[in-house]
Amino acid sequence: MRAAVAALALALAASPLVAYVSGLWERYWVLATNLGDEPAYVALAVLLYTLVSPDLGFRVLLALAFGGWANVALKNMLKMPRPPRELWKVEASGYSFPSGHAQTSASFWSSLALETRDASTALLGAVVVALVSYSRVELGVHYPLDVIGGIALGLLSALAALAYVRSSRKTRAATQSFMLLLLGSFAASIYAIQADVTLARTGGVIAGSAVYPLLERRIPQSPSARRRLLAAATALAAAFLITRAASSAQPMLQFLAYALAVAAAMSMPFACEAVCRWLRKNI
Repeated sequence: MRAAVAALALALAASPLVAYVSGLWERYWVLATNLGDEPAYVALAVLLYTLVSPDLGFRVLLALAFGGWANVALKNMLKMPRPPRELWKVEASGYSFPSGHAQTSASFWSSLALETRDASTALLGAVVVALVSYSRVELGVHYPLDVIGGIALGLLSALAALAYVRSSRKTRAATQSFMLLLLGSFAASIYAIQADVTLARTGGVIAGSAVYPLLERRIPQSPSARRRLLAAATALAAAFLITRAASSAQPMLQFLAYALAVAAAMSMPFACEAVCRWLRKNI
């Protein structure tokens, strides 16, 4: 498995040269920039939670939420403009510093590398972050300083999530849950100062993750592959439907919707196991 991950990293590292030689340079970077898409990484965190390890998925999702919130807060505070619009090769929105794509990819891969301590994972993450970061400059929507700031913020958010989890392990589950609820509510309340709905959404993600400390010991440790897949499918579907339904709602409702979506996704391994046990006993 590690050899395959390392091989993928090397293939990705060589892919820009292939794109240049084949005359697909600009089209390649349009595709490469999607490797920094935030919703995709949130979905990956949910898959990690349901298919690989609930604890790993929880920590990675927390790093993404911390980084996403800090990114928006900094952008709205600094209000640094993007490069001139005539240089853009793709559409972009919001302020320039720090780069959201660079930060998101750095948050995810830094957190994953720190948690797994696997060299091949770290190598793949470094390649992906480098490709995403360069793509934002190549496509004309960010300055080099923007992506450097995004990478730094992503690493800091991963370290912050790791430090938070380690320090909170010394407290009771109920206390951990309350702290996450409080932290998520505070993060969302900054919307009153900076009217950006992403602050409410990321606050909701943090608040919704408060269910994990309460469920951690109840989640089955070694479920079958079928049950893992069932939990993954239902978790993604629930999160998508809930957030989609609230996409145009008021910020407070979006905060509640994102909290509910994350809580539902994190409850799925436990819920699927409980349902399967009930069905086995009664049918």
